[in-house]
Amino acid sequence: MKIKWHVFAFSSILFSFILNVIANRVGMVYHILPYNHLEKYYLQYSYSLKPEEARQVLAHMMGVSKFHKLGFQGQATKVIDSIEMRSLWGLWEEKKNHMLITLAGVIDIKAFFTEQPLFIIKNSPSSEAYNHLMKRILNQFHELTGSPIERLYANIYGGGLFLVPPIMEIHDHIQHAPSLKLFEDKFGKEFTGIFDFQDKENRCFLSEILSLSSFINALSENFQASSVKLMAAHLTSLEILYHHYGADSQQYIYAVKAFSLVLNQISKELPNTTFTIILLSPTMILKDPLLRRAEIEDTFGNDSSAPALKELRSVLPHCYDTKASCENATNYCSNHGSCEKYLGQEKCYACRCFATVTNVAENGKKVSYWSGDSCQKKDISSEFQMFFWVIFFFLITVIWAIKLLYNVGNEKLSAVLMNMDVIKKT
Repeated sequence: MKIKWHVFAFSSILFSFILNVIANRVGMVYHILPYNHLEKYYLQYSYSLKPEEARQVLAHMMGVSKFHKLGFQGQATKVIDSIEMRSLWGLWEEKKNHMLITLAGVIDIKAFFTEQPLFIIKNSPSSEAYNHLMKRILNQFHELTGSPIERLYANIYGGGLFLVPPIMEIHDHIQHAPSLKLFEDKFGKEFTGIFDFQDKENRCFLSEILSLSSFINALSENFQASSVKLMAAHLTSLEILYHHYGADSQQYIYAVKAFSLVLNQISKELPNTTFTIILLSPTMILKDPLLRRAEIEDTFGNDSSAPALKELRSVLPHCYDTKASCENATNYCSNHGSCEKYLGQEKCYACRCFATVTNVAENGKKVSYWSGDSCQKKDISSEFQMFFWVIFFFLITVIWAIKLLYNVGNEKLSAVLMNMDVIKKT
């Protein structure tokens, strides 16, 4: 009986541990504007999305929303509304030079970016599922534009580099083979002696990061790079090092440093490119082929061929056929914006709201953000957040003080005080 109880207790602990690991898996999605972009806006908080909602938003960002059922329910709608309100990227223009990067095996997000991510993917699936989603988006982009896809690099763990459309002779500039000398020359002497060339996990890391670095250099130096519409990189070697050596190993720590150096310089190397970078927590490797296949193919949900414009019109009554009709109906967006194409769609013009700056006091400036169909509503989300949290902490303090006074009043007096006699005057 005791043996059965111990087996049951161990099974319960193991099951709870697995559930806890799955629940803590997250994907952090960062959106980096072109380096020379004038508008800089830093998010104060991040939305939390389910994998299905994340797919809808990513499809929007890559310009392939035509192939996905947008739904416009839940948190995905809030993210899209936030994008529209803040004009975080060119939803109003045709997509140009966009790069999607997924990096698996990240434990410390702050080692890469200190800013808030655009949104967080809770219960994030495995890196293989993201690889599958990336290829779906690439194929849909190919179907939409007619531009062929070129695969520039691939490794045995699913990592790869992709380019749409191809650039002639760019293959000659990609460093596919692993090389300790090239790696140490590129990243510095502090990386000397960390990676053993005999281990296949190390060779995978070296080839992947050298391919990525040389890919970025080739694009930055090639005059044909301006014709590129979509680039993609699925990076897996960091997760491989994590599973093989552990998070405290020198190999993993220095691999994090190397990837961080590349990702933090990438916007300067390609200043006209918009980046969507997804940092993924390490995931458990599923051995069962059926469970593995189900997670890869089903986690992000199914696509839908429903036209995006039809769905947009059903939720955006401010979508006008011409720019002139938009300006007349909105009084030139209340002088807080301009009428432009929404999502690059023909016959769909809407108000793109801009921030306005007013002078206050001496040398002071106040920035106001606007939203609404005609940019007529002032966005007070920041002020509301500040007001809410001040009131919240004030109430907590009052409740704590009342509870403290109540506890003091209920304390029994000491025996000395209880037995004291009142001194009478004579």
